Amino acid sequence: MDTNVITPHISRRYDQKLEELFNRILAMGGQIESQMQRAFDALRHNNSTLATEVIAYDRFINRQESSIDDLCIRILAVQQPTAVDLRLIMSAIHIVTDLERMGDEITKMARMVINLCESDTPCDCQSVAGYNHLVEMTICAQDMIKIALDTFAHLDAKKALTLLPKEAKADEEYRAAQKLMREHMMQHPEQIPAMLDLLNTLRAMERVTDHSLNIAEHVFYIVEGSDMRHISAERLAEVTNKYA
Repeated sequence: MDTNVITPHISRRYDQKLEELFNRILAMGGQIESQMQRAFDALRHNNSTLATEVIAYDRFINRQESSIDDLCIRILAVQQPTAVDLRLIMSAIHIVTDLERMGDEITKMARMVINLCESDTPCDCQSVAGYNHLVEMTICAQDMIKIALDTFAHLDAKKALTLLPKEAKADEEYRAAQKLMREHMMQHPEQIPAMLDLLNTLRAMERVTDHSLNIAEHVFYIVEGSDMRHISAERLAEVTNKYA
């Protein structure tokens, strides 16, 4: 935890609780990265067994969210934090929600793999029109998860700002993929059920990029005390110049 942002307190136990909170969020983030990689491997290798494991692991992610929420509530009740400490704890509650929802989105890729591999007319994921778009979107989502977690690990408001253009680019790629997929559906109506499944997974990966940006916005709030979503263009430019 960056002690330039979160300064030590008189109570060592309080510091330990904040450090525990910080480390547990980072551990949960690492679990999400692992879950994403396993789902991606299942997609690329048409591995329905691995996809099933990804779905089962999501229950563990859900328990992590509940456990960290409980820790936040205990810290709030006992320590009654103020200023940056309060921003950290309130943001932590939102961040673990974003991580849990990432896990939900990742399971959609795993379910798609199972649907394609175990349907009445099984097919390889790679044979579905739009597969390459999904691969690119997944790589983009993985990159943004990593940056978001690095942003939180170092409470780095400057790095948080770098996710704004990345998320905008991800949205553009998603819209372009949607357009191409609609064209493919007209040309290959026999693949429509599989392509609808893939479109749903594309949307899930786009949502992962949204949640990654949300985490960066919470870090920005912890450090700067301003909500990156709602500050004026002038204030955002001022902060951007500060970290240039």
